[in-house]
Amino acid sequence: MLGDFNRRLARADDVLWAELDDGQPANADLSLAEGAATPKCDPRYKEFIDHIVLDARATRGLVGFEEQVYAAADGRPSDHCPVVALLR
Repeated sequence: MLGDFNRRLARADDVLWAELDDGQPANADLSLAEGAATPKCDPRYKEFIDHIVLDARATRGLVGFEEQVYAAADGRPSDHCPVVALLR
């Protein structure tokens, strides 16, 4: 599942992530494709708000993660970082 969640799911206290990654159904262990990476798109933010959520099987196939950095039309950095998960 991927998209603009407008939430910092990597934060330990994020209630949406707790609900998504609740182990239901059985063996539904989720992870974020960014792992421990932090965004480079805007230095004000320490966590992504755009995510790729992987199940256990997809996580085993994850071979890389990338983000695109760009400036908004007004030249300021964007808080949205287009992200890519590389799977085998």
